[in-house]
Order: sequence, then structure tokens, then C-alpha cells
Amino acid sequence: MTINADGSHAVQPHTANAHTAPARPVRHAVVEEEVLEPLRPVDGWGFTNRVILLSVLVVIIGDVVRVLTGGLGDPNGSVALGETGRGWVVLVQSFMFGLVGGALAGAAGYLVVLLMGGAARSVVRYVVGGVVGGFLGAVGLFAVFSNTVLYGSGVHLFWMLPVAGLLGGLWAGVVSSRR
Repeated sequence: MTINADGSHAVQPHTANAHTAPARPVRHAVVEEEVLEPLRPVDGWGFTNRVILLSVLVVIIGDVVRVLTGGLGDPNGSVALGETGRGWVVLVQSFMFGLVGGALAGAAGYLVVLLMGGAARSVVRYVVGGVVGGFLGAVGLFAVFSNTVLYGSGVHLFWMLPVAGLLGGLWAGVVSSRR
């Protein structure tokens, strides 16, 4: 730091009362409008994350209701899984089915969105992608886990995952249309 002959620092003005006035005007950072990136529609990750989250919630809630109501007419569902309780294995599996099914539904759903013209500010593309992706996610779960899915959540996945895809697509579409 440079000190002047009268003892003041180089950044201080040479006035009698140097400590009351600022050394230089205070500047605030101003970001020009051209520098800010415009908000884009929801991309593949955003769509898939919304579908996964809602798939987990819908499948778990659907399976809790199904187990508490006695399996909706399937008294042998828990016995086939080797348990004698109220469906604990079914509830643990529902979390896995929600995650895996949601990931499959999100990936397939966004593929449908891309085939319809890509991410846009249209709610319809995301909703159709979510419903079709939910159905394809249920088919994928049955293809990979077959008997485990059949005795776990069963054919209820064919309405649970499309409903979750519908809600996830609606969420992504509304967010995209507001941007």
C-alpha cells in the first residue's frame, strides 16, 4: 500500500476529514440482459426425474391400499411371496418397482416426446409421453422381473405407472409452458 507524504493512503482523498467520505463510489454488479440464458423447456433429465418421483409415490400408495384392503380379492398374494403377514415384501418391492418402473417410464416417455418433435412448451407432448412411457415401463418390469412383479404389484402396474407418467408429464408440461 502506498502512503503519501502527509500520512494518508493512496486510496484516501486528501481532505481534512478523510474518513467520512467514501474513497470511490460504490458500484453494484449489473448483469446485462443479453448475458442471461433464457429458460428452456424441461429436458430429458427433468422429465425422467419427475416421472420417477411420482412413480414411486403412486406405486407405494397403490400397494399400501392394496395390502390394507386384502389384496383386492387376492388372498394368496402374500402366501405366494413366502410371508404370512400383511404384505411387507410387497411394500418393499413396490419401492423397487416404483424406481425401476419410473426410470423405464421416464426414458420411454421422453423418447416419445422426442418422436413428437422434442421438448417444447406444449403440455400435450409431455402428457402423451408420460402415459405411453408408463405403459412401456410396466411392460419392461414384467419382461425383466416377471413372476416377482406378478405376485407383487401385479397387473396393477398397468394403471399405476401410466397414472404416474400422466402426472409427471403434466408437471413437466406445465413447468415448460410457464418458462
